[in-house]
Amino acid sequence: MDTVFLNLRVLATRKKVDLETEDLESLPRIRADEGRLFKAFYNLASNALEEFHHEGTVTV
Repeated sequence: MDTVFLNLRVLATRKKVDLETEDLESLPRIRADEGRLFKAFYNLASNALEEFHHEGTVTV
């Protein structure tokens, strides 16, 4: 998620939206395609950001 949030930081800052994670450390490790997971989480967070006109929080 850190990489996804780094890529979205400029847009989030412009809209005054905080990007946060919650309890990710408690999830089990999985074997998966990192590129596909990045794309999926990027799309989810980006779509959430688009719904904010200004100020708010996106939490994963």
